[in-house]
Amino acid sequence: MRGWYRLLYRDFVNGRRLLDMGCGLALDTLTFAEQGATVTCADLAATNVELVERVARLLGIENRVDVVHLDSLEMDGRFSGAFDAVFAIGSLHHAPQEVVGPEVRGLAQYLRPGGRWLQFAYPRVRWEDDGEPSFARWGEMTDGPGTPWAEWYDASKLVALLEPFRFHVVFETEWHEGDFNWIDLVLE
Repeated sequence: MRGWYRLLYRDFVNGRRLLDMGCGLALDTLTFAEQGATVTCADLAATNVELVERVARLLGIENRVDVVHLDSLEMDGRFSGAFDAVFAIGSLHHAPQEVVGPEVRGLAQYLRPGGRWLQFAYPRVRWEDDGEPSFARWGEMTDGPGTPWAEWYDASKLVALLEPFRFHVVFETEWHEGDFNWIDLVLE
């Protein structure tokens, strides 16, 4: 179900420096590292970054994978250098905009001009089909018990959240019968 964007970005990622924010098990970005990218996998869960580090070693790509355990959502000074792309694959829509807004703007400062912001999230249509529940309730509906929040995103909502950084939309698409969406932005 998710392999299409690994194929879509295969040529783009080769030789690029990527940041996977909220990497989880980093299934996508480890694939991108196998395709020639250098990736930084960052997560609040220490167990996630430990597992990613171990899997990278087992795959023989540890020289292309850095891991960062985040102890807070504060982004200033967390990373060095500039990235060609930030991937937020199912991560940054799990907190209210007033919480995630400073985080995404903090991450945007690490993008090179022309860098890409690639986000996997839930579309508005899914939220509407689920009866427009509170985002706190919707978190558990979409991702199970204990998920504190889930908020729908589309490209215009994400571009507004990233202001004052200026992004334009490369494309956005919904798939899996409106369950998910993919947003591809480029920093002007």
